[in-house]
Amino acid sequence: MPRLTPTEQVTERIGLWKQAFDVVKQDTTGVEMRAILATMQSTEDMRMLPLYIQLARLVSANDRAAATVAALITANGIKPIPLDYGDDG
Repeated sequence: MPRLTPTEQVTERIGLWKQAFDVVKQDTTGVEMRAILATMQSTEDMRMLPLYIQLARLVSANDRAAATVAALITANGIKPIPLDYGDDG
């Protein structure tokens, strides 16, 4: 296998992070919630503004959490751990 240049290593790591982020992001904030946020963004009803702000904050917080998890997965990999459920007899 050829050695990667530092630029290629960075590009590969960013690609791996993006893949991990996309997977984790889907689990933390579903497509439905993002669709609701997009719909609320175009409303002119001022009564919806506080709800829109709360939902936008929630989606942003979830995306930040997903980015952190993706970075940890990319940096450390996923390491399985042995689990003893006590049902082996």
